[in-house]
Amino acid sequence: MQTGSPPDIAYLGPEGTYTHTVARQVGGSLARLVPCASIPLVFRLVSRGEVGLGVVPVENTIEGSVAVTLDSFAREPECKITGERMLRIEHGLHAHPETAGVDSLRRIYSHPQALAQCRDWLTRTIPTADIIPCASTAAAARWASEESGTAAIGGAELARLYGLKTIASGIQDAPYNVTRFLLLARHSPAASGNDRTALMVELNHRPGALYEGLGYFARAGVNLTHIESRPIPERPFEYRFFLMLDGHAADAAVVQALAELRAEHPRIAILGSWPRGAMPRPDQP
Repeated sequence: MQTGSPPDIAYLGPEGTYTHTVARQVGGSLARLVPCASIPLVFRLVSRGEVGLGVVPVENTIEGSVAVTLDSFAREPECKITGERMLRIEHGLHAHPETAGVDSLRRIYSHPQALAQCRDWLTRTIPTADIIPCASTAAAARWASEESGTAAIGGAELARLYGLKTIASGIQDAPYNVTRFLLLARHSPAASGNDRTALMVELNHRPGALYEGLGYFARAGVNLTHIESRPIPERPFEYRFFLMLDGHAADAAVVQALAELRAEHPRIAILGSWPRGAMPRPDQP
């Protein structure tokens, strides 16, 4: 890659996924987009310096966090969060061209997150169909294009790319459905004045540790916006905590809270600080 050229961008592919849409928005027409078969592979390419940026989903307003993204930070500590993008998600049901209608469908494919975001609609509308998770919405579309009586759930672009027939639109269980995507690099930007910071924390395994740890942020006036526990595979039934907060890691209040936390619980990784992304308005398509 030549100096000054757009960075190569790895994303959860193949072409046609929602992550591909965000990668195109970030990279424009000049960046080389690198499709990856899994989220851990996106992390690996960024960590090794084989691409300049990675794009991964991290949470959705209906279904919550993407666990494999949170867990990948523990495996690839070189990856830092450098930005975020919010994407309005509108799911459609895209079927094999020979499909007569919804009642004739026997199998529905999609990524587990997309299936979960349409769970109620599927239960009401196609209760007898087999629901089959796969690696991505685009992989689902490829399966649907090859089998009669099948359909994929995903964005409208899938129908064009894979020659499918859209037989239902807007099937997500909540009309305002937004996914947050993280931009990964090997560095984080300087403070912008309107930032978020993410941490991975392993608290000492004793009574009151979580209560105590959260108290440091409260006393410093730092607003925690997300907390989630993830298992530590090598220590059965112990957990690390993913935290997201308002502010930059260089802000005085955040520095104070982290210093007090680290004095008692030293296993802290700052995953990055980055400018807050804009939420799409509910009236935007």
